[in-house]
Amino acid sequence: MNSEEINKLLNHVYYDLKNFDSINELYRKAKLLNKKLKKEDVSKFLKEQDTHQQTTIDKIEKIKFKPIYSEGHYDFQIDLTFSQDINMKIIIILFYLQLLI
Repeated sequence: MNSEEINKLLNHVYYDLKNFDSINELYRKAKLLNKKLKKEDVSKFLKEQDTHQQTTIDKIEKIKFKPIYSEGHYDFQIDLTFSQDINMKIIIILFYLQLLI
């Protein structure tokens, strides 16, 4: 089985039948249509496909959040990343609070 026949078969199974599966699943489904197919052929085919490259995730790292705490009894912390409008209001409030102290 030459590479043109392999690509035609795998294109049919992958795109026409809409089997956007992993290597093992695609190999299993394509093997039903042609017994001479090798797993290396399927792997090579998938590595060349844009859709497979866009949906393949190498490794997902878990996001680590740092705890929010205060050093002293009357200390507080505010997250000022919501929007510019809110940030400006908070800055004005903090400015007036400093004038009162």
